[in-house]
Amino acid sequence: MFALLWAPEKGLSPPSGCWGFFNRLLGDYCTGADRFAIYTENNPKTRADIWYVRLESGKPGAQAVRLLGTAADESQCQLSPDGKWLVYYSDETGESEVYIRPFPMGPGVWQVSVDTAREPRWRSDGRELYFIAAPPNRGAERLMAAAVEPDGHGGLRTGAPEKLFDFRGISVVPRNNRWSYSKHPDRQRFLVNALTATEQPTVNVILNWQRAVTSQMNPDRRWYAFIGGISLRMFSTAVLTPAGRNTK
Repeated sequence: MFALLWAPEKGLSPPSGCWGFFNRLLGDYCTGADRFAIYTENNPKTRADIWYVRLESGKPGAQAVRLLGTAADESQCQLSPDGKWLVYYSDETGESEVYIRPFPMGPGVWQVSVDTAREPRWRSDGRELYFIAAPPNRGAERLMAAAVEPDGHGGLRTGAPEKLFDFRGISVVPRNNRWSYSKHPDRQRFLVNALTATEQPTVNVILNWQRAVTSQMNPDRRWYAFIGGISLRMFSTAVLTPAGRNTK
């Protein structure tokens, strides 16, 4: 369960109000004359869809509108600084790519990436896009940049993506509307959620796990241990829960 809270731009007043987001993940909002909250909603039939709602006095006003709701995943939406263009992730072609379209409506869709991409973000002046691509070597991420400019006919022109740098990071699931990096306003620095370990990650398969759980039970069978994670080497703590009790 997620919620959107609002508070005055000035002063020390605490956040007030609550707009409930069940199965919804906020992606971005526009702070211009027309304010919108744009979010991803996961639907069991249409997967991840992009919605928006107009904000009135900082609060959700009009009824929410589904902007993109195909059978593909559409997520990680970000508005351009001028509020006219929406960049987002989609796998509509069977490959993960980054696209731009007018917001909230208008003709034209432009594909920015060329070979699998996710996590798009605008540069602070709206003239460049950043996104994550998969480099040739396994277990790494690659931050890319592509120029964006008006084409003189009401549309956009995008440049060839260029590599900025590689890093070992934690991959995110696009439909969860999360990012593994953040750009600095100076356009020169990035905050990256990078892995510091050098060894390759491993997956351990535990056989006869029922016996392992039984061995962790207390003699009176009222408590048992849940082993956290898929690798005993990665997770060493256990959470004790009364048998038969729902902890959700």
